Amino acid sequence: MSGNEKLKPLVIGKSKKLRCFKNVKSLPVEYEANSNAWITTMIWERHIRKLDSQFSYQKIHVAIIVDNCTAHNQPENLKAIKIVFLFASNVTALLQLLDQGIIRDFKRKYKKMLVKD
Repeated sequence: MSGNEKLKPLVIGKSKKLRCFKNVKSLPVEYEANSNAWITTMIWERHIRKLDSQFSYQKIHVAIIVDNCTAHNQPENLKAIKIVFLFASNVTALLQLLDQGIIRDFKRKYKKMLVKD
């Protein structure tokens, strides 16, 4: 809530092993691969369970607000995460910051910082 804790962003790409990162030991993002580069129910659930175990270990309870994407399901037996669904349809672009150009800005700034490092 204070903004002190920042999670690694989840990036979904097409390739399981990217050639440009072949000698890189770790990335500053969580990377998953899918042939469409879209989130699937399996990727979503794996990511949420990983976050749940992390938050359970830290004894933190969080609420994650998600849209009505079909991949976003409610995994069972979550200990530290409560999933809250937006029920309004066709307003995703208004309610979600990522659909308001933040993804483009994030990618631009991330690439700039990557080149700088």
